Amino acid sequence: MSMDNPLHLVVGDTGVISGTRKAVAAVRAARERDTERLDGVMEAIGELAWEARSAIQDGDLANLGVLMNRNHSLLQEMAVSCPELDHLVAAAREAGALGAKLSGGGLGGCMVALVAPERRAKVMSALRAKGARQVYCSTVVGSPSGGDSALC
Repeated sequence: MSMDNPLHLVVGDTGVISGTRKAVAAVRAARERDTERLDGVMEAIGELAWEARSAIQDGDLANLGVLMNRNHSLLQEMAVSCPELDHLVAAAREAGALGAKLSGGGLGGCMVALVAPERRAKVMSALRAKGARQVYCSTVVGSPSGGDSALC
């Protein structure tokens, strides 16, 4: 997969120590209680991943942002988000991010926002103002497997 358009990313750390093991156990328990619903959510997340891959290949960053937003909603439905993540995701979107979602296993940790370069500073500032413990940015260029990234 090649990537002709760089991805400008902003990462906000909630400061909440996340526990992937705890998140996985919670999803497993929820799936045991409601297999059909959780399987549907996981299937939808898988489909979004394929759509995101195509959006990256096509350079369709607006659609990639929409897909990130939908993915976050599905992760909320799986109960792996938390109020701190949701707060930072909303702040990034309100500041003009193309899309934002939790990153990693959930239940704390970080969120990631896709931004246009001219919105980067505004999104970073909004995350700090809304309580992010740390805010980082990176630009990813090239192919995901052999690409380069640069910190902002």
